[in-house]
Amino acid sequence: MTRWLRILLALGLVVTFFFSQTKLELGPLVIYPPEILIYLWALVVLLGRDSRERLRQTILSLPKEIKLAAALILTGSLIATVLPEFNRQSLGALKSWIITPMLLGLLIAQARLRSRELYLYLALIGVGLVAVGLIGFEPNNPLARIQGIYQSPNIYAALTAPLATFFYVLWRTREQPRLVLLVLTIALLSAVALSRSIGAIFGAGVMIGFYELTRQRRLSWPMAVLAAGFVLLCVGLIAQRLSLDNNSLESRFQIWQTGLEIVRIYPVTGAGLRGFETLYPQIVGSQFSVPIEWAAPQAHNLLLSFWTNTGLLGLLGFSLLFYQVARLQKPGPAYLALGVIFFHGLVDAPYWRLDLAMLFWVYLASFYGKRAGNEQ
Repeated sequence: MTRWLRILLALGLVVTFFFSQTKLELGPLVIYPPEILIYLWALVVLLGRDSRERLRQTILSLPKEIKLAAALILTGSLIATVLPEFNRQSLGALKSWIITPMLLGLLIAQARLRSRELYLYLALIGVGLVAVGLIGFEPNNPLARIQGIYQSPNIYAALTAPLATFFYVLWRTREQPRLVLLVLTIALLSAVALSRSIGAIFGAGVMIGFYELTRQRRLSWPMAVLAAGFVLLCVGLIAQRLSLDNNSLESRFQIWQTGLEIVRIYPVTGAGLRGFETLYPQIVGSQFSVPIEWAAPQAHNLLLSFWTNTGLLGLLGFSLLFYQVARLQKPGPAYLALGVIFFHGLVDAPYWRLDLAMLFWVYLASFYGKRAGNEQ
């Protein structure tokens, strides 16, 4: 693949990233714009002798634990797809949530992008997220939550919070252009704060604090002030949520209990991809006399959602991935981004969308691409 073709494909992926929920129906097949480019990229790689060999070498060079984890997730997802409750939607979920994002991560790893090239593409996505977040936002409303073109502020926060910490690390490590990185970091962190997503703010705050402590070995006065401000922000957000009727925290307790009931019924295989969404309204009514929410797409916990969607195999594979990342001695940008996803995932499920899953595997691939990941 020529350099210019690779650049065009990458820029196309940046643009179509913001249309990742736009369905294109090709007969019985439903596909999304980014998927078209990803499969086109894969075809180009397979047709080229050098790129095909590089792909083979990339797969061979991956740590065996990462290959095992990916195989477990894929196997659990395949089993979930052929459950008795199988339907066309679960097949589409397998493609968009598992296969396509995994393929993108593998393509990025084999492309051996320069670090700055990968950072540029992610920066373009970050700028785009800040821009689309302003759509429909009401700054004069003190309770307004930024969400842009997305269905909820939590989805918007799940996209922006990992990117915010990613570029925070680049700014702190004095990558150039430093002023641009600072402005982008502030814009993304502001977007996360305006989303009022407790999970995303908590995840970003924990990972930035962890990074500073491991970097400096002691908490400086500026960081102490920021840490105190972060704690006050979280306390204020929690107090605000508790003051509202049918608050989201109580709703999550009901969703978690329902999710645990689902894995009690399907302890090994899980309920299948899209299974939680189907079973939730049937079970929540029997669990609670007055359910706060009658519909929930996911279990609002990353580990629980992997269990309900992909069974024990998928849960084991996903846990193994994070265990391998956590073992790294020198946390870099992608390390912090994945950490934010994990901590946000304690109260949400920031994976089960094409765009979220794409970014997850891009962060992971940046560790293992021979050139893109050598600084992670």
